[in-house]
Parts: sequence; structure tokens; C-alpha cells
Amino acid sequence: RLHVPSPINQIVLHPSSSLLAVTADDLTVRVFDLTTRKLVRSLDGHVNRITDCCISPDGRWVLSASSDCTLRVYDIPSSR
Repeated sequence: RLHVPSPINQIVLHPSSSLLAVTADDLTVRVFDLTTRKLVRSLDGHVNRITDCCISPDGRWVLSASSDCTLRVYDIPSSR
């Protein structure tokens, strides 16, 4: 069981790894490792609803788009 403290908007499963990206109403993208069932990263920065999210094919990057007219690119290993 994975805990997300806010209503979930989108779930994205990376096809060749155990990474799961979850966007929620609290404007945060959370990355979970499904093998360990642990939160790997909590990524924030948007100031309006997250409208889309994806994980790069190599599993290194999370991209998110928001109604605040921004696109954010996060490096999963460094959280930047």
C-alpha cells in the first residue's frame, strides 16, 4: 500500500523499471519504487494543478506540465 496524502490526479508507470509517478491535488509529483513500496522522491514547484506527467524512457527524468503554464523537468537521482 502506498500513501498519498492528497487526492490523486494521475498515475504513470515506467514500463521497464519499478518506478511509479503519482500527481496529486497538493501540486506534488511523488515517485515510488514499487519493488520496495517506498517513496523515492517528492517533487514540487508547480503553483497550479498538474495536468500531465511522464517518466523518460531511461527512467532518469520526470516531466510535469501544469495549469500555471510551466513544464518542469526533474532529475530523479538528484531531485533537482
